[in-house]
Amino acid sequence: MEDLLSHFYSPFFISEVLAALCASIFFNKYKNTAVWLIMPILWMAVIAESSGVLYYVYVYPNNSWIFNLYDLIFYLLFYLMIYNFVLDEKRKKIIKSLSALVLLAFVINTLLVNPIYKALTYASILDTIILVIQLMYAAIEALKSQYIFSPKQSLPLFIFGSYLIIELALIPISLIRNMDLHIWSNEVYYGVNTILGYVLLIANAVFIFGFIWTKPSLSYA
Repeated sequence: MEDLLSHFYSPFFISEVLAALCASIFFNKYKNTAVWLIMPILWMAVIAESSGVLYYVYVYPNNSWIFNLYDLIFYLLFYLMIYNFVLDEKRKKIIKSLSALVLLAFVINTLLVNPIYKALTYASILDTIILVIQLMYAAIEALKSQYIFSPKQSLPLFIFGSYLIIELALIPISLIRNMDLHIWSNEVYYGVNTILGYVLLIANAVFIFGFIWTKPSLSYA
């Protein structure tokens, strides 16, 4: 129990809280842009992790439903943010089609396992891969806009860049974490989780720098 509760004192969790706080403090910089959803997205991560730990410790030693629900809401909000950011109609249609595929994967995965007690592994991995593709489309949009010539007004690049770091790391890590754990030692399993923690730490540092350093973003999308 103490090991789980120590999560709240870890640099990884603290960095997530700081990123969400910065998103709130500097909200006026980007409130009229397509990326305004980043603030609730970041706070949702903090709430989900806190709820997951507390539920596991004090209610029931299985919190899969919390993170399954978080995954679904996170990807819906993030897809909406990318869709609103991208202006090209062809890319918008591709993003919409990929999003529909993700929702279908969630439905099918829910039929295969009980989402209350089991992680929606296949849907989550597919989400991660598709999100990387959609982030690439967002990057193309940003590179074709005036943002690339105005770094201090390029908060979307910091946001999408941070998540690209996270999602690229999550693809191999998710595959490893969901393999048969009997073939892995505890050291390897926890080592993989530690690597993910440091990836999140770097991504949150990019978030924080972006929120603080950039000027108010141009009204885009």
